[in-house]
Amino acid sequence: MADKSEKPVADRIKECITIISKLTDSLKLPKNSPEIKELREHMNTYIKTGEAWTGEVQFLRWNRIAHCKFPKYAINQVEVTLKHIPMEQ
Repeated sequence: MADKSEKPVADRIKECITIISKLTDSLKLPKNSPEIKELREHMNTYIKTGEAWTGEVQFLRWNRIAHCKFPKYAINQVEVTLKHIPMEQ
């Protein structure tokens, strides 16, 4: 039987910080870019409320879109996947 306990605040914070760090440190996206700010706003709401959120944040100047999954339950991880947006020809 799957664990249906809600994800603790500390876990939500840790997972969100890890993702922002990967985007800004590893991928070198500017920390003060509007896209990172928008993603942080979604994360801050998620951290405060614990409510699940699935959505997208557009990183158009890098031809990318971030598909986000912020889960309610501890069994699932926070996911942010950057996907390439194909250029129209």
